[in-house]
Amino acid sequence: MPSWTGGYAADIAYASSFHPQMSPHHMHAAALLNGWAPAPLPDAFTYCELGCGMGRTLAVLAAANPQARFVGVDFMPEHVLAGRQLAARGALSNIEFVEASFQDLAARADGLPPSDVIALHGVWSWVSAESRAAIVQLIGRHLNTGGLVYIGYNTLPGQLLGLPMQRLLRALAAQHTGRSDTRVRQAVAFIDRLAEAKAEAVVNNPIYQRIHDEVGKDRLGYLVHEYLNQSWDPMYFADVAGALAEAKLSFVGAADLDRSFPALRVSPEQEALLDEIADPILRETVADFCNVTGFRRDVFARGAQRLGRAEHDRMLRRLRLALTVPPARVGYKVKVLAGEAAMNEAAYRPMVAALSGGPTDIGTLMDLPEVQAHPAMQPSEVLGMLVSSTQAAVVPPGAPTAPAEAVRAFNRAVADAATIPGPGVDDALAAPGLGSGLAADLLERLIFRAIDMGTPADADALAEAVAAQLLARGEQILRDGKPVDDPGERHAQLADRMTAFLADWLPFWRGLGIV
Repeated sequence: MPSWTGGYAADIAYASSFHPQMSPHHMHAAALLNGWAPAPLPDAFTYCELGCGMGRTLAVLAAANPQARFVGVDFMPEHVLAGRQLAARGALSNIEFVEASFQDLAARADGLPPSDVIALHGVWSWVSAESRAAIVQLIGRHLNTGGLVYIGYNTLPGQLLGLPMQRLLRALAAQHTGRSDTRVRQAVAFIDRLAEAKAEAVVNNPIYQRIHDEVGKDRLGYLVHEYLNQSWDPMYFADVAGALAEAKLSFVGAADLDRSFPALRVSPEQEALLDEIADPILRETVADFCNVTGFRRDVFARGAQRLGRAEHDRMLRRLRLALTVPPARVGYKVKVLAGEAAMNEAAYRPMVAALSGGPTDIGTLMDLPEVQAHPAMQPSEVLGMLVSSTQAAVVPPGAPTAPAEAVRAFNRAVADAATIPGPGVDDALAAPGLGSGLAADLLERLIFRAIDMGTPADADALAEAVAAQLLARGEQILRDGKPVDDPGERHAQLADRMTAFLADWLPFWRGLGIV
């Protein structure tokens, strides 16, 4: 392993993915939901991501917020090059990528611009203590007063069983030569044999099954960066909060909004026990024992202020929401940490109808006559249920709209990448109406490409265009898990999907400024 890596597995790229919780508007709402008021986000905000990988999330946010500045930092040249190439193909002029380690960047007074938002996803758990100290130093020096920090990280106690599995996987991979993806595949194959031999610490380890499934999905880049690093350090929430306190940061909420509602997170008996704990940091740590939390997405702020009840409600009512699924696709039973929660359809259906006309503030939704008939309904519940169910997103005031051609240029670059044979990535299309991105699977990205290339909005024409792209990728169309070989059946199956897309998704995409 080259000396510059510092024990980090850097010979292959990390898996690309989009994380909507990293939207600055979502982060602001997470703080507000918990009664904190961070500084208002400037229109021309500056957003930095530390350990940005190939910059998928950063680039989507940049395309959807053309008035803001985005900076991505990564120490892997392959990642930085991929990010710059995506920015160039997508004609993004408001994003830059910096190749540097955290320690090198911290040694420079001008390492980062003054930032309103700093984000890092995953990397905190994979780097050395020295690198984490450099991250804290960078945040302390460059985050503006009132600024926000997003951090996603492996958490204890949920990752306790991950510790022996990571140790075993890394040790087995070290027995082989070649690239890390080849070595991790060989290591998992040996662990599979241990499972077949009924090795109890493997068979009874849920992390093993997750690793096995990732190999099946050909997500070897993820496994390498997650498990083959010299440093792999899941931490208790309290320890992360303590480390970030050195940068004058305070915990203001979980980016997964259902964590802010005890009834959606723990049982009534557990909630009663949590209520006995006065220290909010300890209470949050103990709550992770109730859920066996293995990964957290948290928001911290530098100088947020506590709100009184009246001001809290007033600010929540001003938040604007937009649907992230077509109105006909909204579901009223949602999965939460404690199981499943049922939304009050009599109140929420009128809200969805109002949101179908475009972004709407929570106050307007609360004032609907049908909602007024349910006096127990609170603005915090509306925010939490619609957003944590990923059926709505918080959008900026006046939802900025990017020039249509600029958005199309970026989304065209994302869709063109989908035509390249190989493992798919978790991706998104830039949606200026959200100030963020909208998750799009492979088929949806190929549909966008077909439409962008001038294919008529006709089910048969789209089915033919998408089928050609899938076959060029070497992809098979499946029915009940089996390949559909007959061209007529294949076309009919795709045409059904295109009919549904044209009815629900195409008008929805247009409303968000995607096409």
